[in-house]
Amino acid sequence: MGNNSSAITGREDDVDDWDMTRIAMVSDLVSHRNYMENHGCAEGFRLALARCNPEYLHGAARDDKACVEATAKLRRCMEDNGEHFRAYARTMEKGIDEDERRAVAGEPPLSGWDDEDWRFRWWTGMKRT
Repeated sequence: MGNNSSAITGREDDVDDWDMTRIAMVSDLVSHRNYMENHGCAEGFRLALARCNPEYLHGAARDDKACVEATAKLRRCMEDNGEHFRAYARTMEKGIDEDERRAVAGEPPLSGWDDEDWRFRWWTGMKRT
């Protein structure tokens, strides 16, 4: 685990890469959540995370039908608010395509944090059908 001495010394060099990665990931998650809330898709976003994302299932088996329905609800909300969510919708479709490609190839799925930029893959686990 990281060295937390920067809280005492205030020196940024006391914070290791793991700490900085965790800060960036949490910041990215909060940013997405706030954007969804501010533009009317908070309910769909929370539902899709809860029904689809393995990290939010806490070890429970995913109900594929509930996940597909939650993903569709979020997609409809984003389409209804296209001026705010056009880029989000493209990102989600591209991410789901990648997840499906990995499944067909027998590759393990990426977790919500495996992106090379250490950004929150909020669409992780979402399904079209």
